[in-house]
Amino acid sequence: MISGFFRWLNRAPNHLHLHSAQNPDSVGNPAKADFAALRDSRPVAVERHGLSPYWITTLENIMTAINNSTPNEVAGKVALVTGAASGIGKAIALLLHDRGAKVIAEDINPEVAALARPGLVPLVADITQDGAAERAVALAVEHFGRLDILVNNAGIIINKLVIDMTREDWERIQAVNATAAFLHSREAVKAMMPNKS
Repeated sequence: MISGFFRWLNRAPNHLHLHSAQNPDSVGNPAKADFAALRDSRPVAVERHGLSPYWITTLENIMTAINNSTPNEVAGKVALVTGAASGIGKAIALLLHDRGAKVIAEDINPEVAALARPGLVPLVADITQDGAAERAVALAVEHFGRLDILVNNAGIIINKLVIDMTREDWERIQAVNATAAFLHSREAVKAMMPNKS
C-alpha cells in the first residue's frame, strides 16, 4: 500500500537534486543548509548516527523532495511512523511534526520516548506482535481523532550469507519487513477510509 505520505512525496519533482552549502538555493533555508552540512560531513555523520552513505543520500533525497513541496501540505494531518526511534524514521517523524502534522512515533526501541512533545506521541511496541498495529492506530484515533498518513519505515537486515542464514533469521526479517507492514497498512486503511485520507 502506498501511504498518504508517499502519495504526497510522489508529487515532488521526478528529478531530485541535492543542495550544497554553496548552492544559492540553500541560502536562507536552514533545512536545506542543514542537510547540505550532513552530506558534506559524511564520515562524521556515518560515525555519529550509524548511517551509511547510501542512507544519508536517501534521506537527502527525501528531504529535498519535501523541501520542494508545499510546506503546509501535512498541517493538520495525523501520521503514524514505524521505526521512528532513529535514522530515517526519526527524521520523517520530526519533519512531519515540524510541518504541522500530529504524529504517533512507534518503535521497539525505548529511545523513541525521547521524541515526546505536544503533538508527537511515542509508542514503544514490537510491530511484529499481534495487536501492535491495532494499538498504534487506536492511539492515533484516541489522541488526535483520526489517521491520515502511514509511513511503514521499520525494517531490518541480517548481514549473513544465504548459506549461513537460519530459518529463524529469515522469519524475523519477513515478520518485520513484510508482515508488520501489511498489518499496519490493513489497520491504517480501516481508520483512513471514513476520512477519505
